[in-house]
Amino acid sequence: AENLCRHYHLNKRQTEKIIVTRKYGPKVLSLFKQKSPPVNLSELALALLSLPPEAHPILLAMLDEEWIQERFRVTFLSLQRNKPVINGKYIKNLGYRPGPLYRLALNALWRSRLDGQIKTLEEETAFLKQYFELHKNVPASDVRRPASEKEVSGA
Repeated sequence: AENLCRHYHLNKRQTEKIIVTRKYGPKVLSLFKQKSPPVNLSELALALLSLPPEAHPILLAMLDEEWIQERFRVTFLSLQRNKPVINGKYIKNLGYRPGPLYRLALNALWRSRLDGQIKTLEEETAFLKQYFELHKNVPASDVRRPASEKEVSGA
């Protein structure tokens, strides 16, 4: 892929996008095609976000069955429409000190919202209070990312 990018004089940024797409695209495709065990919407969303936006139409074109295309469409629309109401300022107003745990908490909240476990502001607040209580004595570096996030990102 790098040789082809050099041949066509693509810049570094374009080359990186192509390399990422070639490396992780097949994994993302297989997740969308997977029937069993079922894949959570949040896992599909994380997988889709691991690729540059320019890869999304290519990925969609490679999905040959209608149910898989619908799954892609639902995931894509969920990324655009399903965002938590709570943000870092809101968390600070709840009395929690800013830090790296904010991002982890907001990511966990976002995933729970995508998966339909949380629907209201009250549920978001309760989730975050429980999350911070659970992790209050744990350094943010010790809080583990979900396995699917590691697998897709290659971390």
